[in-house]
Amino acid sequence: MKSCALLLATAAAYSAPKADDLPGFEIAAGVSMPALNVGHPDDGSTADENVELWVSLGGRGIDTAYDYHNQAQIAEGVESVMKSGIKRTDLFI
Repeated sequence: MKSCALLLATAAAYSAPKADDLPGFEIAAGVSMPALNVGHPDDGSTADENVELWVSLGGRGIDTAYDYHNQAQIAEGVESVMKSGIKRTDLFI
């Protein structure tokens, strides 16, 4: 199992908090950024796998950047979690 996925899977063994209970920072009027975000994988795992697992654990922040070259994978992960009933507006990207 890939190290990032293993770390997230281990976290799943604990009771996942609700997204509303996670800490965040107000970065602009009415805009709150989650304090914890899933980032760019360096372990060979794919961004879409990590997005799906992260959101299933209650995470809502997703870090991506042009230089990561993973925008297509992030989009796949977001589309997948939206099928489970998560709204795009509930995610901070």
